[in-house]
Amino acid sequence: MYKTSSDRRFQKTKAEIRRAYLDLVVEKKSTKVSVAEITRRADINRMTFYDHYDVVEDIVDEFVDSMVEEAQSIMAERGDADPEAFFAVLNKMMFREIDFFRFSAQSEAGSRLRFSFRKAIKHMIRVDFADSAPRSDLEKEILSDIISAAVAYAYLDWLAGDYGDIPLDDVMKVIRDPTSHTLISFHTGPADEPDAQES
Repeated sequence: MYKTSSDRRFQKTKAEIRRAYLDLVVEKKSTKVSVAEITRRADINRMTFYDHYDVVEDIVDEFVDSMVEEAQSIMAERGDADPEAFFAVLNKMMFREIDFFRFSAQSEAGSRLRFSFRKAIKHMIRVDFADSAPRSDLEKEILSDIISAAVAYAYLDWLAGDYGDIPLDDVMKVIRDPTSHTLISFHTGPADEPDAQES
């Protein structure tokens, strides 16, 4: 479990710990990073680390949670659930730590981040697009599962190099239309069933 506080010094130390962890993962090409390595890199002592985190893995959980909070804040400032803005926010945050995301997508050791990334996308969809939707909770759950899986795997497969040298924008164009249609449908509700007699 990670600790939280509004104290600026606490937040600054936490940012330094996270930076040390992310850099070490990329440099070592491994998520097996010790508390000792992090404390040396961040120039803090072990007690300070444990004042902020219980275990190293908590850093990944907080990293993803902070991305979700930032994305929701940006989307809330816009005042609408715009699918284009949703993808732009995801892209911006991912490119900020592109080396870490790329390693995580390519490595079995990055499975925790991959799971958290999909979960974060699903959470953003539910909060930003589904609150006022005229759908049942079950419909929202199923649709957010479908969208988050499609978006997360498109990003992760691109990061892993599965699509070759294609730019991310080209990948997003492929999934943008069907995904945007589904995101928008959160607000409009289920489409009217087509008349079975129509051809």
